[in-house]
Amino acid sequence: MEFDQGTTGKAQLAIAAFAFATVANIIGFANLALFVAHSILSSAFAAVLLYTIIRIANGLVTFALYVPPLSLAAAVQKNRGLLERRFSFLLHIAGFGAWLWFVLEELSLRKPLWDRLGFLLNDQLKFGPVSAATLLEFALTVWAAFLISRFVRFLLEEEIFQRVRLAAGMPFAISTLLHYAILFVGFYLAAAILVGDMTKFTILAGAFSVGIGFGLQNIVNNFVSGIIVLFERPVKLGDVIQVGTDIGTIRRIGIRATVMRTQGGAELIIPNGRLISDPVTNFTLSDRRRRMDVAIATPATVDPKLVLDLLVATAGSTDGVSETPAPTAELIKVAGGILSFELHASTAAIDDWLKVRSELTIEITAAFQKAGIVIS
Repeated sequence: MEFDQGTTGKAQLAIAAFAFATVANIIGFANLALFVAHSILSSAFAAVLLYTIIRIANGLVTFALYVPPLSLAAAVQKNRGLLERRFSFLLHIAGFGAWLWFVLEELSLRKPLWDRLGFLLNDQLKFGPVSAATLLEFALTVWAAFLISRFVRFLLEEEIFQRVRLAAGMPFAISTLLHYAILFVGFYLAAAILVGDMTKFTILAGAFSVGIGFGLQNIVNNFVSGIIVLFERPVKLGDVIQVGTDIGTIRRIGIRATVMRTQGGAELIIPNGRLISDPVTNFTLSDRRRRMDVAIATPATVDPKLVLDLLVATAGSTDGVSETPAPTAELIKVAGGILSFELHASTAAIDDWLKVRSELTIEITAAFQKAGIVIS
């Protein structure tokens, strides 16, 4: 039978402790030998018992994930392996903590160590009026808020949003706003632990807000603008927008800025304030179709109706061009012996609309050459 290094090390430690107890008994320290031997046997029994409980609990959790109702949950179906590992990790941590508590209690060390640790954190380690224990509670509270936020967003994205139909961009907005709300509540509770008297905290928060108002105006403006963007949703994830001369697709809406991927492949960081204060062209606000305009000029001797029909027919037979709305063509200008036409077509391939327009232009050129029409 093979043993891992951890099991071998524990066995060697137990053998050494038994050897120490034997030697102590031989040289006359019978009570010490009895105490050591009893502690080792009790600790080993507790370890075996807890290990058995953990294995049984782990098996029950695994079984529960494979049978209804949990097996019907989308979050479980997509993340069963991850959930099994996380539950197993938590069970092992809880089991080790229980075993350590038992061993310290068996050795009569739990209360002295606990009292000593409390004295060290509350009385000896201090940073002004704040003790290390208070700082630890503050950090744990904020950390717990992050964990709760991650868990809530995981349930929303993997389970709730899969079963309800929401407008585009609404799931991201709900998830982000809940994230902010949970973090705010967590920070408020942590601050209450840190300050103690909430009246003092209110005064400090007021002073802090004034400081933010003067020193961090741009950051606060961008944060509030991000909240407005999430609520109002003038732009949302996946939208194709134009800000200034830059055109790209929204990839992420953050606390301070929005990330837009341009057609050239670059990532453009746009402060949220610009999305509220500057003119923004959203090509996909109401639908996911992108309009394409192709201008064509021919000699005035060509029959205009023939050109219009040819443009519409070519657009209708080109891959990637949407049937709804149907392509249309117009004669927009007659000047200097030249007829100027413009074709209007749409495509649902929003990310590849330039490619579709290029293919459409090529097909139009080929169709005109086949019909013997010269393009000016």
